[in-house]
Amino acid sequence: MNEKDRLEQLFSLFYSQNASAKEIDEFFRLIEDVPNEVLEALAHKYFEAGKEQELLFPSQLRERLYAKIIDVGNIPAPDGDRNNFIRHFARFGWAAAVIAAILIGVLLYPWTGRQGRDGTLADAANKHQHYLKDTSAVQVHGTADTVGSALAESVINVAELTRLSGVTDGFSTITVPYGKRSELMLPDSSKVWLNAGSQLTIPNEFDASNNEVFLIGEGYFEVSERKTTPFYVRTADMYIKVMGTSFNVSAYPDDGYTSAVLLSGKIEIEPASTLDFQNIAIAPGTSAMLNRTDKKLKIQRVTAEDEISWTKRQLILKNTQLSEILTRLSRIYNAEIVDDFGRDSAVTFSGKLDLTMPLTDVLKIIYDSNGEYQINQIEGRYVISK
Repeated sequence: MNEKDRLEQLFSLFYSQNASAKEIDEFFRLIEDVPNEVLEALAHKYFEAGKEQELLFPSQLRERLYAKIIDVGNIPAPDGDRNNFIRHFARFGWAAAVIAAILIGVLLYPWTGRQGRDGTLADAANKHQHYLKDTSAVQVHGTADTVGSALAESVINVAELTRLSGVTDGFSTITVPYGKRSELMLPDSSKVWLNAGSQLTIPNEFDASNNEVFLIGEGYFEVSERKTTPFYVRTADMYIKVMGTSFNVSAYPDDGYTSAVLLSGKIEIEPASTLDFQNIAIAPGTSAMLNRTDKKLKIQRVTAEDEISWTKRQLILKNTQLSEILTRLSRIYNAEIVDDFGRDSAVTFSGKLDLTMPLTDVLKIIYDSNGEYQINQIEGRYVISK
């Protein structure tokens, strides 16, 4: 299959909400390499399809996209029907910018399913997403530079995105692809930092009585003080009750655990409906880690600041297994790392990795004690061998 056909196949999967995380990442890589005319054709095809399927591009959203792109691009508006603006942008090389603005970086989907407020956050995160919000205000562009630094950043005002979309009921899901991270400002002024490969589902009507969020991946939360109504962070395994505090939650589906680490304030850990452990409140400097294999919750003292080192472009290791380190680096740099060196994946490391360094340099730090080795890089694939 040639590159053009693969690009359209991937976009079709994305368009129908059937693309996996890896397929979305592959799409992001391809979109930067194909000629503009290919993107122009793709943008036009699916924009025109959106006119027939209001669920994907409702008329109000098309108007907002039109206004935003005209404003951001500082280009003259075309005469006649605004719905033909993709053709107009093609003359300025803007079709590629349109599709990139919609698809690259942090993707925000509103969920307005039939369940409405009665639907659970977990259901909302897993339902088909009906249409794309205007993401022109979301400044997470390009892909992680695996030769340069990782963790492209942005700050997203959730209330502003909700206003731009015009959708006030249901939920919105913000997805941060591999190779990026993002900071969110919630309507109550709470802050959330989302790590690479993470997803946060938020009620569009976020207020004192509707303030649960659902997390897949990793997030660091600084929650505004709440004297009466708690804030809840939910994962597939646990519920975290918050009254105003700072804490980190890690709940990647492909990890063998879910953990919550408290830096300040107080949180209470409750089991999801499929699990059975006692509710427990933890103190600052404490970690609650649920082993997904034996379903047991382990409470232990930790250096809490080390657990959020990723927000400062660092990775603090304390007897961390090689396999876990490589998994984390793969997410952070949006790269496939293959260890053909033959080193025991259970070997552990302690120390600090600087995530502003190129991935090759970070891998050298890990493997320098092994004698002779080589790192071969082909696009986003890194192979370590003897």
